[in-house]
Amino acid sequence: MMANIWYRSDADKGASLIEILIILTIIGILLTIALPSIKSLGNGIMLNATAIQLVEDLRYTQQMSLYSKGNYMLRIDTRNNSYVIRPKDGDSFTPSLKTVYLSDGIFFKSHNLAKYNQASYRYYIEFNSVTGIPGQAGYIELADADNNQIKIIIAVSTGRVRLEKNE
Repeated sequence: MMANIWYRSDADKGASLIEILIILTIIGILLTIALPSIKSLGNGIMLNATAIQLVEDLRYTQQMSLYSKGNYMLRIDTRNNSYVIRPKDGDSFTPSLKTVYLSDGIFFKSHNLAKYNQASYRYYIEFNSVTGIPGQAGYIELADADNNQIKIIIAVSTGRVRLEKNE
């Protein structure tokens, strides 16, 4: 008489060691397959969050120019992957309002902003204290390690700042 392998008595409740190992092996294989997709999804989220923060900081710089009646600028530093909000006419001892370092894996890919003090790695956009309009139109493009890209566009005539995703 052959034993029924699908029937268990009350004394045999639970899983055997072999069954647990098979389940853990299957879960491991599925995680190995899914991990690259999950990781790239996380990078895209970080890139989007960084771009939104930069847009908000550009708008904040514009508002500070209008509120304080003095020109303010957002200066990017491509060497350190950072940007600073500060008064345009301040000297080197004038404190910055805000300094932001981009998240790991996110960097400035390209832009068309004016050079700051002839340094080859510092660029800026300045907002007028009377109108809040920037002195130049421009864009800042951010990218991540997976080559996802987002472009931030600054319109000169209105000062409008918007995001444009590169698909």
